[in-house]
Amino acid sequence: MSTGGLVLALAVLLTPLLFVLPVVFLLLALWSCAASGAATHAEMMDDVASALLWVREHRAALTAAPEHRPQDKLIFGGYSSGAHVAACLLQRPELLKERGLPPPSELCDGVLLLSGVLGTRLTCEPSAAPRGAPALTDTIAAVVFGTDAAAALPSPVHDIDASPALPHLLVCCEHEVFGLPVVEAAFGVYFASREFRERLSRRGVPATLVEVRSDHWFVLGSEVLAQALRQHLFGLAEASKVVYVD
Repeated sequence: MSTGGLVLALAVLLTPLLFVLPVVFLLLALWSCAASGAATHAEMMDDVASALLWVREHRAALTAAPEHRPQDKLIFGGYSSGAHVAACLLQRPELLKERGLPPPSELCDGVLLLSGVLGTRLTCEPSAAPRGAPALTDTIAAVVFGTDAAAALPSPVHDIDASPALPHLLVCCEHEVFGLPVVEAAFGVYFASREFRERLSRRGVPATLVEVRSDHWFVLGSEVLAQALRQHLFGLAEASKVVYVD
């Protein structure tokens, strides 16, 4: 290969990194700042339990359903890391009991997890993971949570046997991290909605996965999410399925 050809080949290979690496370092810096002084995972679950207590006490006023209509359903869940906290709380009925809450089957009628961070470690063998993904995800977790806290962080997708047999609606994005190949592969460890649905389905738990054409960071304000919720939220499927919303 000529010198010119070699230079061109190196440019083609290295140019994507000039865009990927700054984004990775920016995200790490932002998350590190956001996590500084933030509540621990246990404190987050405790806060959510307190909110659920309030909702149960005021459910009649919140739904305000006329007498001729059945009581509106109570759907519990969250977005992004909020979905992680919600899934973890539902997998810990003993914690619900400690806070004076009933088991998940009596607590709500369904579960909604939007672009959820449902995995905190690999869902496959390291040898089968995209190159660089384990190292990148381990680094991100250590920077955001600290090394010890990251190692102890629950992973809902790995604790699937503790999930309640409630209908689940999982909404994931076509691109969770701007569509950048290396970063998408690494963050796929965290945004494990597809793997979570598959494991729920193998347990016989009704679970619908809806993939929307959006990015994790902008999905909450998107019309595709509104469309997906209108179609699926209050008619949570009795059978598992996967739906794509353009």
